Parts: sequence; C-alpha cells; structure tokens
Amino acid sequence: MRNVVSQVSRCKEQLKSQKKDSDAAATESKKALADVKSRYEKELAAWNKEREAMKKNDRQVSDSTRFYCTLYLTKNGGKQ
Repeated sequence: MRNVVSQVSRCKEQLKSQKKDSDAAATESKKALADVKSRYEKELAAWNKEREAMKKNDRQVSDSTRFYCTLYLTKNGGKQ
C-alpha cells in the first residue's frame, strides 16, 4: 500500500511540474505573439502612412498636370 501512495505522490509531483512548464511555455508564447502583433501594427501603420503620402503626391501631380494642360490650351487657343 505504501508503494501505491508513493507512486500517486510522485505522479502528482510530475503533473504539478508539467503544469508549471506548460504555463511558462504558454506565457512565453503569449509574449512572443504580442511582440509579433506589435511589430505588425507598426509596419502596417508605416505602410499606410507611406501609401497616403504617395496618394497625396499623385493627386498633386495630377492637379499640376491638369493645370498646366489647361494653361497650355488656353494660351494656344485650344490647339494642341
């Protein structure tokens, strides 16, 4: 009977140790995931900012082109 009690006690200790290891691994995994998410969000924000700047530049070029074409056509009486 003592053997059985001793085995049960060892099994409980092993389970506690395994749970500790599992909890530590889960915590580490959550931290790594949070780090990846943070880096992704920073990259996405930078990409969106760059994309907006490009759109703004494209609009300015388009507006400038339209202005100069209108100006050219006005000076030349609409002839190309």
